[in-house]
Amino acid sequence: LGPADTAMAPDGLIFHMSRCGSTLVSQMLAAMADGIMVSEAPPLDAIVQMTHSHPEAPLEQRVALLRGMAAALGRDRFGNRRHYVIKTDSWHSLALPLFRAAFPDTPWVFLFRDPTEVMVSQMRIRGSQTVPGTELDPVFAIPDPLSLSREDYIARVLNRVTQAAVDHAEIGGGLFVDYAD
Repeated sequence: LGPADTAMAPDGLIFHMSRCGSTLVSQMLAAMADGIMVSEAPPLDAIVQMTHSHPEAPLEQRVALLRGMAAALGRDRFGNRRHYVIKTDSWHSLALPLFRAAFPDTPWVFLFRDPTEVMVSQMRIRGSQTVPGTELDPVFAIPDPLSLSREDYIARVLNRVTQAAVDHAEIGGGLFVDYAD
């Protein structure tokens, strides 16, 4: 694999709050014959977790790791790639500045839904990001997460994910899309 240059950058990034239609969007994009759709890829998540847990690493090093993984995941295996989109894990909105540093010209969307509807879905079957006591505890920085009720912890996680997208909107290139629309 060659250097991760801009030719290997994704054409779009999908950030989301969880349980908001992002899987449907990624499945629709995956149906395009000339596109590559990467959805919540564990290797990409590992890179984002590693760069988050090592903020002391130089930005250019963290950017190079993210670009390298995106390039590997988006490699044109069949010679027909015209579009390449990455759907991130829901908590990756906290890393939006890193994604923008790595892919400054790549547009992104943040998909969201009525938080009450997302809470109901998470209460039925919890996503791994809404379970305290994992490697994501430091990412969310929720004080004493194991002492919180399920509802409170899930609400705080959803708040952190959504607030991060709102806080980083000024970095540009983004569009907020409501599930209802």
